Amino acid sequence: MPPIFQIQDEYVQRVLAGSRRLGEEYRVQGTQSTSLGFSEHLALATPFFLHFALGDGYKLWTRVAAAVCLPLVFTVILSTQARLGVLGFMLGGLLYVGFWAMQRWRASRHSLVGPAVLAAYPAFFVAFITASFFVGRIRRMVWGSGETQASDEARREQLRLGIPKVLTHPWGYGTARGADELGYAGPSGIVTIDNYFLLVALDWGILGFIVYYGMIVMAVWASGRELVAGRLRTREQAWLIPVTIALIEFFVIKTIFSQTHNHKLEFMMLGMVCALLYRIKFGVPGEELPPKGAQA
Repeated sequence: MPPIFQIQDEYVQRVLAGSRRLGEEYRVQGTQSTSLGFSEHLALATPFFLHFALGDGYKLWTRVAAAVCLPLVFTVILSTQARLGVLGFMLGGLLYVGFWAMQRWRASRHSLVGPAVLAAYPAFFVAFITASFFVGRIRRMVWGSGETQASDEARREQLRLGIPKVLTHPWGYGTARGADELGYAGPSGIVTIDNYFLLVALDWGILGFIVYYGMIVMAVWASGRELVAGRLRTREQAWLIPVTIALIEFFVIKTIFSQTHNHKLEFMMLGMVCALLYRIKFGVPGEELPPKGAQA
């Protein structure tokens, strides 16, 4: 790039330089500042692709396009070499299949598809968890191997240093001051915190931690009750399934990833949940879900 077009900023230079893991091939990062952020973004989008592919009332070409996108999304996530993306993708798939089978059973009492999937679901879930520990390739994708040991040790060390600081300052150190107070620097010399749970507790204290994550837990709990109760009547209300799963993914990913670039999506999803719950509670009319097998 010609010097006249270059931005002489350390952060911008690091973003443009990209990243590699221990000298391996380039980690794809797309338009995100890091490969981890790109991987998180794709993981949060996974339930929505599944909804277009398996949800009721969508045209055949929409279903096919969404189904084709899923393996492409997973391939790109693997190219980021980020375990959090693989975990989010697989978690989203497992949860969506479970909710889909539940809704299918309610809507089509005479069909065996829903009951069969639900009956096999516990065994499939246990088989996947077992494979993630004992099948080499799956274990490396989900839990990592030798090349990720440094990252795991860094997170453990941050927790060891950070928890006592949270307990001695339960009111927090102030916005954007937690990382400096922790004082943990990575190999590049930049002060960082990998666990967003720890970052929130250091910045905003125990009360802020409860309020922030309480919002997510309350949204998931309220929407989960509607999904279990089976009160989804319109195609719009059915969006409660993928958005709830995406919030669960976000909650899990924040245990190992603290970057906030995708947090605007989280707040959009929280607003979406509130709007859908309001429409369900007060019976706001919408496009009714078609009978099974019909296309809209």
